[in-house]
Amino acid sequence: MSVPVLTPLAARLGRALIERDLRRSFRRVVWVGEGPSLPPDRPVVAYANHHAYFDSYLVQRLAARTLGRPFVVWMEKWDEVPLFGPVGALPFPADDARRRARTVRETARRLAAGPALLLLYPEGAMGPPDAGLAPFRTDLPRLARVLPPETLWWPLALRVTD
Repeated sequence: MSVPVLTPLAARLGRALIERDLRRSFRRVVWVGEGPSLPPDRPVVAYANHHAYFDSYLVQRLAARTLGRPFVVWMEKWDEVPLFGPVGALPFPADDARRRARTVRETARRLAAGPALLLLYPEGAMGPPDAGLAPFRTDLPRLARVLPPETLWWPLALRVTD
């Protein structure tokens, strides 16, 4: 994989920036319904709607702090902001199928190595919250064939409001 290995200092910096942005941007975060109780030994694909870049921040924090799991997310503009690589972002450029395939293989490797959490946006793009869900563009059955068979698929609904 062509993602550079970065120091723990870079990971701490990335997490600190995420925490700072979350604290500055939110008065509170509310979980509706029962809290997550995921099997501790199974990898998870959390698939969610995507309305703001904070969506990834919130799920990264949930994965790391609440669930104690490594976090993985595919990032189309990774080359513009590689700072989030140390906290789990992998490149997924729209115009480079080979690189996306490498990212899928690396994701499968990470999920097979332990109970990591992949955050997936099957709509393929951010959309306005009031527009509802867009059609899924991600080929979920094809992805499921390359991930470990014990992977748990977990739907999440995120809503960021002003």
